[in-house]
Amino acid sequence: SGYFLYTNQATLNRLNTAIDLRYDNDPLTVDEFSGRFTDAQLFTLKNETRRSRDYAVLGVGAAYLFQILDAYASGFLVEFDVTPTLTTTVSPSVEPMAPVGVSWTWSWP
Repeated sequence: SGYFLYTNQATLNRLNTAIDLRYDNDPLTVDEFSGRFTDAQLFTLKNETRRSRDYAVLGVGAAYLFQILDAYASGFLVEFDVTPTLTTTVSPSVEPMAPVGVSWTWSWP
């Protein structure tokens, strides 16, 4: 995501510069896209690149959020007991007026 953010921002800067050079009323300045794109195409490219850049910003933000959530979960699980003495047992239980079913009991030493 960071790479796409960087490249889209660089392309957007180039397109903004090209548009500024086309409309600066100086016949001596020529933009790098002269002869390749019309004005309408240049504005369309600028809008598409801006949208891609904005999505890349959202991607970077989402990746950062997931990293924060992962760090929080890891910090929470540091105190979780994972010793080999953890056991689980399944045993039948009879209750006189209960409906038919299965019971599962967890026990820690």
